[in-house]
Amino acid sequence: MRRAGAGRDLGLTLHMLLTTILIVGLYVLLGLVAWKLTRVYDPALVIAIGLFAVGAFFASTHLALRLTGARVVGPKEAPRLHEAVDRLCGLADLRKPRIAVVQSEIPNAFAVARSERSAVVAVTDSLRNRLNEHELEAVLAHELSHIANRDALVMTPASFFPIAASFLWEWLTILWPIAALLYVTGGSLSLTLSRYREYAADRGSALLTGRPEDLMSALQKIVGDVALIPQRDLRGTVGMSALFIVPTQTPRWRFWMDHPSLDDRLAHLAEIGRELGKAA
Repeated sequence: MRRAGAGRDLGLTLHMLLTTILIVGLYVLLGLVAWKLTRVYDPALVIAIGLFAVGAFFASTHLALRLTGARVVGPKEAPRLHEAVDRLCGLADLRKPRIAVVQSEIPNAFAVARSERSAVVAVTDSLRNRLNEHELEAVLAHELSHIANRDALVMTPASFFPIAASFLWEWLTILWPIAALLYVTGGSLSLTLSRYREYAADRGSALLTGRPEDLMSALQKIVGDVALIPQRDLRGTVGMSALFIVPTQTPRWRFWMDHPSLDDRLAHLAEIGRELGKAA
């Protein structure tokens, strides 16, 4: 984030580049599979796959908002949120995104974007009620960091397949084999970027607010509350897990984790706190 003078994170840039290459490679693979099945080279098939890729890119933000039931709100409806975002965007020299709220008992937040102009930061009602002013500001700073770092522009389309899988599971359960394939494929894509970008956004939040302890407190509250929610109530969010500040699903195998563990994130933030203390 610009306030602390942090430069571009080379590691994050490389992870974003690799994820972008994998997304493009996936669509090329789809084209090769289609060609193999038809045994006919048809320009119309290439165009159709290209249009699907473009459609997925533009639809990913809308699908994420639709799946969660997020509703864009103005300053009159959510003055506390808008005041905090205005303040943070001023510090970060960042274009203000749209603000959305989600009526949900699951405390969480996420940012989606296909461009800086189309960016949306969403928080749930439960999160707003659970966190104090400083903790909420730290979470918003984390989500704004995803936009400032531009990883949201890559992660949102990378999450298209898991989000689409969630829709199929919820509305067309007969297509569960396709949904499972979409989820595994899309989940593999997002894993390339998802864990690393959380560390970068945690750091951005700490540098922007100057109070890493607020994000540490917020993360502990959110993780603790999510753990108390029955798994059946979390199933509808499975496709969004990689986009949330805290995952709603914890895989059995560490490889499939789309977020760093809470302990690792707290240790990372504690180290940043020590750096800020030394700088002071």
